[in-house]
Amino acid sequence: SAYLFYNENGLIEKVKVQLNKSIKGDVEIKGLSAGFIKTFPILSVRLKGVSVKDSLFNQHKHEFIKAESIFIRISLSSLLTGKIKPGKIIFDNASFYLYKDSTGYSNLVRADDPQTEPGDRHVPDLLFRNTRFIMENVSRNKLHDIFFERMDCEIEEKDSTNLLHINMKSVVHELTFNSEKGSYLKEKKLDGKFTASLRDGVLTFPNIKLN
Repeated sequence: SAYLFYNENGLIEKVKVQLNKSIKGDVEIKGLSAGFIKTFPILSVRLKGVSVKDSLFNQHKHEFIKAESIFIRISLSSLLTGKIKPGKIIFDNASFYLYKDSTGYSNLVRADDPQTEPGDRHVPDLLFRNTRFIMENVSRNKLHDIFFERMDCEIEEKDSTNLLHINMKSVVHELTFNSEKGSYLKEKKLDGKFTASLRDGVLTFPNIKLN
């Protein structure tokens, strides 16, 4: 806790650098402190007031990430070396807005040359609490808007495939594949527990039952 307090500014910059190795954007982090209650009995780093905006934010006004708090379970040794490998990331009161305009431009811009060394493609477990996901594609008239009261995602790394064990409790505000035909689901609760697989950038989840 003392280390985090006295090195807050330097650590915030390290986190920003780590993010910008994968995506382009203006990263803002208002504060950093030690967390304990949310990840008991494991100590974690709490990032407060996090936002990620792309270079055209002033035109479309959609922040890619906006989070009140993000808790990251990491070891003290990784903080000291700067090679941060989180064991679990918890998003509290957050929103994700993936936006693509009529020209095909997206507010999620990958880095030109992602600086990921072999063996560093570690995917941490994820937990989303009171988090809203919006995906809008203007050219295809698509809009998906889902609020997750809670979504656990435990990652199992198996050879070149990541298995995502997901348990979710959500409300679908809108699930539109063509705005001219209306929403497939609107203001409906959607819960379920299932496993998806991620391999070579392709996400598959066959034979899933949702309530």
